[in-house]
Amino acid sequence: MKSLLMILFGKRDKESQVDAQDKKPTVGLHTLRQSARDAASTAEREACERELGVRLGQGEDEPAEADGPQVWLHALCAATDKDRAAVWLERIGDNADLEQVALTARLTDVRLMAAERIDAIDVIGLLAQKVRDKDRGVYRYCQDRLKQHAEQVQRAAQVEELHEAARQLLAARPISSGRLYELRKRLKDLAEGADLAESQALLQAAGQYELEEASWLRSQEKQATVARQRLATINELAFGPTGLETVRGWLAELDTVADSAPACLAAG
Repeated sequence: MKSLLMILFGKRDKESQVDAQDKKPTVGLHTLRQSARDAASTAEREACERELGVRLGQGEDEPAEADGPQVWLHALCAATDKDRAAVWLERIGDNADLEQVALTARLTDVRLMAAERIDAIDVIGLLAQKVRDKDRGVYRYCQDRLKQHAEQVQRAAQVEELHEAARQLLAARPISSGRLYELRKRLKDLAEGADLAESQALLQAAGQYELEEASWLRSQEKQATVARQRLATINELAFGPTGLETVRGWLAELDTVADSAPACLAAG
């Protein structure tokens, strides 16, 4: 009987001790802040800031302006209200801190919002590796960002190649119609964009030069044709006084035409 009473009352005493431990007074937020400021070591300060941040994130109180960055980070990661967390997230600008929130925040929406604020593509790449098997939403977002970045890099290289090709085309004389057609096709394939303005202007100028050159060559060809016809007629003329004067006039004109004719027409 005595043993039974000891067992019963002994068990009740242990339960009372556990209840007493569970019900020990909770340290107030003001006390936690003061403890963080007065901490004797880095580890003690970090522990106080962690507890303060978690309490703020899970409770109804807002972090104070004077609270350190780590308090805000812990509050964000422990937040149970998406709207409150979204407001707090506006304070975070460092990519490393945003990555921490994207990795450890309690709410899925908060993790994704933090990932969306990261502006360094290398951090996005590292984050994708870390969340690959842990957070499907954040991982999918990171993959989309990486794909978009790769496409932007590829387009930038293609645009720069087109710029350089257009510069070379415009510097050459005469303008190559075949090359101009090829570059216009490449410009069309790249679709529209402000980054294509230089190439568009260069190819437009090249097209105008092509038209001017074609018009000039036609006029030169017309003059050369007349000259060839007159040279052919010389052998048929009677070299009397009137014919001789006519030939002399033609020869003077031919000298002028020959001096001004382009090299590409000299063989004709």
